[in-house]
Amino acid sequence: MTDRDALAGSFVKRGTIGATCILLCTALMALVSLLPGFAPSNLVQSYPAPLPPSWSHPLGTGTNGYGVLRDIIARSPAYLPHGLLAVAIAVISGCALGSVAGYFSATGAVAGARNNTRWAWTDTPIRYLFGLFDSMPRLVVIVLLFAALPADTRPFYVFAGIIGLTGGMQLGGVIRSETISLRRENYIEAAVELGLRDVWIVWRHLLTTRLRPVIIGQAFQTAAEVMLVETTLRYLFPQFNAEKTWGGLLASARAYVGAPAFHPHLLKADGDGVQLWWLWVFPAAFITANIVALYLLSDAVSRGRHATD
Repeated sequence: MTDRDALAGSFVKRGTIGATCILLCTALMALVSLLPGFAPSNLVQSYPAPLPPSWSHPLGTGTNGYGVLRDIIARSPAYLPHGLLAVAIAVISGCALGSVAGYFSATGAVAGARNNTRWAWTDTPIRYLFGLFDSMPRLVVIVLLFAALPADTRPFYVFAGIIGLTGGMQLGGVIRSETISLRRENYIEAAVELGLRDVWIVWRHLLTTRLRPVIIGQAFQTAAEVMLVETTLRYLFPQFNAEKTWGGLLASARAYVGAPAFHPHLLKADGDGVQLWWLWVFPAAFITANIVALYLLSDAVSRGRHATD
């Protein structure tokens, strides 16, 4: 191993540790927000106008009179149901389609039960389906679809499902290629010769073992895309009717970007107010940190898989 490889491995390790700490802090915030004693009166004191960060309010207060930190903590669990839905759809669709297409594919077929022509036809349409979804810019398609739908039919669960479906097609393409390669391994050949069912071979010897890092990495990436797409939609479409999330907090503060806070305690000697930068900087920082953390964990899982191969 060269010094450059050792340095890159050190950066990856530190990034993985930092990403894990960020996600653990987010999970802790979500748990705190669900506690029975969690109430605005227990965290901050209401003020008639936004106040900048101080010792009593580390992230400042918002236009509703409550602390920005309180709003961030209260909205932290909102991504959980959307992310779980998208990840579940991505994993189920990607694993099912990718394993079927790769296991029964006529590409590089070898002797054994996999030459069953009854299922070999599934590879071609599934492969074209993967190519179709892979050629589409997902964010652009979702934004156009959102703009085309009526305002009363825009639940974010629908778009979380679309994100999961597109992510599943990406995962399915990787699983198909890996399955075609792995089915030539000796242990797969031995399982076929022993008469094990194809479903058991795919599940026990491929998906839950050799392909597990691929699935976990795609799950992290899909969760990051849910947060990114939700923030984008909330910022571009203020009328987006969704649960209270960090993206909504950022979108509600975009009108105050560059706007001064006129408050008697904030007025300078020349009468100018202070810019309300804390209303959007801190929500944007939390969103960015979590998205980057999810992508770093996805990359770390992928690197660990290639290191063990």
